[in-house]
Amino acid sequence: MTLSYFYFMKLFLKVSFLFSILFLSFCSKDNELDTTLNERSSGCGDFFVYKFNTSSDGALTVKGNLSVLDLDSSFKTFDLDTVSSNNLEVNFVQYDGKGINYCNDVIEGDEPKEVNTWNAYKGKVDIRIEKSEWEDKVIFIRLIDIELKSESNSLLKFPSVFFDEVHIGWYPG
Repeated sequence: MTLSYFYFMKLFLKVSFLFSILFLSFCSKDNELDTTLNERSSGCGDFFVYKFNTSSDGALTVKGNLSVLDLDSSFKTFDLDTVSSNNLEVNFVQYDGKGINYCNDVIEGDEPKEVNTWNAYKGKVDIRIEKSEWEDKVIFIRLIDIELKSESNSLLKFPSVFFDEVHIGWYPG
């Protein structure tokens, strides 16, 4: 074999290696999870609050049982290590598309399907509630050092998230 053949093979392998690294870096960016949350919080029920991520294909949610948690106008702290998930639950849910219809019973077209869910297992949740002038309730929630885990054991962390002045209750539509 000639020297040019070895030179060609060496060059081919280098180019292939660089191309595969470039290709894989582009692929991995498409699959990255967007955990950057919008500022706006919404809510409903007794109680359910959420913030969508900036891609609108996922949301951080907090669900609780008002009658069991015994909330009032002063912040009450709950440790996710000890509180029952039946009474207080923090999750991040990723969907296969945009258009999640939380707190809305009017659905147009196909609803997105859940791709993955991370459940909080560690952190603190501060909650206080007030009655609003419209006879519904307004809830304030601070999540502090929240750690979440999926079924595949992938981890998410949110050091500090605020749900400020979110109206909750039951509304038509």
